[in-house]
Amino acid sequence: MAIIYNTNYTHNPNYYLTLAFERSAKTVLGDDNVVVADNMTLAGLAASGEHDVLICIDGQQINMELMRRVRPAFKTMIFWAFEDPFMVTFNVDNIGLFDYVFTNDPSCVDFYLGKGHYLPLAASLSFHERKVKSAADLDYDIFFAGTMWPNRVHTLRRVITAFPDARVKLICPGNEYLPPLPADIADLAIQRPISHEAFIDFANASAVTLTMFRDYASHGDVGQATAPGPRFYELALAGTAQVVEAGEQLNEDYIREVAGVGLARTVEGVVEHIDALLSNRTMRRKSATAAQKAVLESHLYEHRLRRMMDVTGADFSRHRNVPVAVPARRGRLRVLMCTHSTIHEQAWGGVEVYQQTISSILLRDVEFFYWLHRDGMCRLTDASGREIESFDVPDTGWLDTMCDGVEEMAFSSALSQYNFDIVHFQHLGHHCLSLPIIAKANGAGVVFSAHDFFLVSSRYNLLNHELRYCEEDVKWVLAADISLRRSDNVEFGGEQTRRAFVAKMLDSVDAILFGTEHSRNLTHTVYPHLDQKESLILGIPSPETPAPVEKKPYAPLNGRRLSIAIIGNFLRTKGADAVLSVIEMAHPDLFEFHIFGYVHPEYEGVLNNMGRKNVITYGRYSAGDIDALKIADVALNLSIWPETYCISLSEAWANGLIPIVTDVGALGDRVVNDVNGYKVPIGSPADVLQRLELIRCSEGTRERLMSNISPALWTNARDYGVALLDVYRKAAPRRTMGSSNVQFDVGQVHLLPHASWKHQAPPRHIFDPPTQRDIAVELPESLNQKAV
Repeated sequence: MAIIYNTNYTHNPNYYLTLAFERSAKTVLGDDNVVVADNMTLAGLAASGEHDVLICIDGQQINMELMRRVRPAFKTMIFWAFEDPFMVTFNVDNIGLFDYVFTNDPSCVDFYLGKGHYLPLAASLSFHERKVKSAADLDYDIFFAGTMWPNRVHTLRRVITAFPDARVKLICPGNEYLPPLPADIADLAIQRPISHEAFIDFANASAVTLTMFRDYASHGDVGQATAPGPRFYELALAGTAQVVEAGEQLNEDYIREVAGVGLARTVEGVVEHIDALLSNRTMRRKSATAAQKAVLESHLYEHRLRRMMDVTGADFSRHRNVPVAVPARRGRLRVLMCTHSTIHEQAWGGVEVYQQTISSILLRDVEFFYWLHRDGMCRLTDASGREIESFDVPDTGWLDTMCDGVEEMAFSSALSQYNFDIVHFQHLGHHCLSLPIIAKANGAGVVFSAHDFFLVSSRYNLLNHELRYCEEDVKWVLAADISLRRSDNVEFGGEQTRRAFVAKMLDSVDAILFGTEHSRNLTHTVYPHLDQKESLILGIPSPETPAPVEKKPYAPLNGRRLSIAIIGNFLRTKGADAVLSVIEMAHPDLFEFHIFGYVHPEYEGVLNNMGRKNVITYGRYSAGDIDALKIADVALNLSIWPETYCISLSEAWANGLIPIVTDVGALGDRVVNDVNGYKVPIGSPADVLQRLELIRCSEGTRERLMSNISPALWTNARDYGVALLDVYRKAAPRRTMGSSNVQFDVGQVHLLPHASWKHQAPPRHIFDPPTQRDIAVELPESLNQKAV
């Protein structure tokens, strides 16, 4: 399959050349064998392994770092220069990575050191073919359109003088580097650009179209081409009689290839050709018809592509069902985990434990790295926390940022230089939302783990301004806007702006991983296009333990207190308030409470002031060190938000503890009420105490619940590792990518940068002209005085 990549700006008015070549290529090769790429898609297409040939056209804005990135993925790379000889010195410096070079100017072939071949541009049936009109149907006698380079002004003025009664149509846009038009031209001309379609239609509606080639050096010293440009062939196909004024350097043999065209070397020669055509309608029609026939036979983009295929002998077919590639680096994939924190930081939780766990599970198959953004810098570290490189990147807020050019470029640079196969996004806190787009633009596989509801809302635990969870308000973007207005004073529309950007960002994700069905279903409800993505419910593996965990056997209480464990961070969102209420209500002679994990400072004083001897706090415990949990009989997981998995529930079950959980999110998904635990409403300590009393009083109930606890209730680490490795291998590049220094930001991948979703996008496009004007009018001082 052939990939066509325009190295110039996609908003350039000559972009129609790309479309014309694409349509012709689809005619020759078939629709399925041709794709047009841009900065956002090229590396991803290269990584897919379906394409052997890359055709880079134009050359004016070529990104050589991107070319180095994709070079190993293509068997054949072709460069087709559109702006020779004016850009030849620039192009020569950039052709080292290419196998074949085609130039639009024959004089430049030798510059390309044995790689060069002459291949002029051409015409397109879909853009340029028009029926030759009869004289009675014509609207104009003479037509010219083009930028008014100095050589053209003299010729055009002479033509206007020579044919004072002719119906003349002139399109003469200038630019900031050219002098104003003379009055005789300015009075007749439209001095702004017109669409390419209008240009062809004007030519078709004119008896004679004047073509004047450029004689002006914009880059280097060369001012004239030696062969005609695309307008020559386009106008011939448009059904007009064409008169060409050619400079001394232009080889007339290339003009003679198209019959019916009048060639003049002097201004007077131009006038004579025009006069002959206007005086003889039959000759004019025959000239237009002959030129059109010549182009149809030899000068369409279909002919150019076939010439390219003959010269290169490349395989332009598409390769489907490309097998999963095994990376050359000792069989290990390189995975960069983009996250807000690691277990090596001072504060950590479930996400950090998960990262550590999969790093251990996949140690033989995957080499893991971390991308972190804290304290005014982004850091690239290895799995042990050792810093490899750092980048100065100002902090932009915990959850506010959509686009940040500084981090985007640093991230892009690290991705391409260290040649990561996969970016596994764990959390985008402290990062900008655009990073998955940058990762995909670099050709990496993109995997996203939904550890919370960050994708759905900046309030990633989905609690509203009253710290309550209402699922319907979450699904409804207007209700979410109202909540953000009340909680963070965000203008209405902020949530819509954020979700629109996240929806765009998710297009760059290859696979998204969920813990349970609830989080998957809710996220898919907000972003329905995830139904077309690789969306998997894999659970979350528990961290490895120092020794195998043996399930606690059932034993009667025999009068001892019922022991209750609270596992994990002791926070408000984890139900700390409900736990405190249960502790206060529970009789100290019947119940004892063991708090394992970090206690938030706002609760330390409360627990100390309670003075309960039946409450024991252990502080933070090491990941996987859970044997101490066997001291308990019951575990409380009373989160007030919809958890997405909850590792502590797995740890409780693994030790034979009976869980009492809030009936929301993953906790509600995983626990079957009165089978392997109990479910209670959010914020209902009375219900919790009732279940505790039932378990304490009914040995049969406790024994039955414990007997229903089995390893099937939590994620098997080995099985998870196999599934995750399969996800990685499917998402990884199918072909080797090159190491380079691509520094993309979202503007370079054709998106409008917008810093924060909390501020509405400005009503201007990135390509709008500046609002500041450099022209001002001042009235004379005397007139100002009179006005006063």
